[in-house]
Amino acid sequence: MSKKPDHPVDASEKKLRGLRTFNLVMGFLHLIQGVLMLVITFKLDKTYPIFTNYLKFDVATLSLVTDPKLAYELNFGLGVALFLLLSAVAHFSLATFGYKWYVANLKKGMNPARFYEYALSSSLMIVLIGMLVGINDLAAVILIFGLNAMMNLFGIMMEKHNQLTSKTDWTSFIYGVSPASSRGWPSCGTSWEPSTQVQRISLRRSSTPSSRPYSSFSISLL
Repeated sequence: MSKKPDHPVDASEKKLRGLRTFNLVMGFLHLIQGVLMLVITFKLDKTYPIFTNYLKFDVATLSLVTDPKLAYELNFGLGVALFLLLSAVAHFSLATFGYKWYVANLKKGMNPARFYEYALSSSLMIVLIGMLVGINDLAAVILIFGLNAMMNLFGIMMEKHNQLTSKTDWTSFIYGVSPASSRGWPSCGTSWEPSTQVQRISLRRSSTPSSRPYSSFSISLL
């Protein structure tokens, strides 16, 4: 595998200063949205249950059966506010103490900051969407968060890997999107393609553990 020739990204200081301003503006916008969401949350106080579903032995039927137990009541509005505040923190970081690191990576054609932020914020977002359609098993929630975070971290791997290749290698991309495209899981490609938008969401919510919540989890992406 040959060393990729150095082709620094054409980015003038004016453009880079513009990015700094842009991140500051977006940081304040997300901060304002997050605070407004907190205000709305305290007024509505909407919660969604998260259950554990361990097995127990039923002496009547002499068999193992699931034993649903409430693990936590998630305040949905707080989750949405946290999503917005995570984005605000990311933008403010890139406009202040992380600016030099951000610019250095941009000049190499890399932007790992977005993948770190997406690994947290988009994973939280997809968990919240899942809860809207009845995915309320604790193990499933953790797995969805982990798979989506892994998909985003593979984005960093692709950028690092292709610093050393003469031709773009898509292996990391393939490994990253494979878990998200598996049957029954939401396909969250927002970090790979900025223009991706959720167009249709089939919503179904259950206040008790659902045996088939995934069947209504259909998301169409452009």
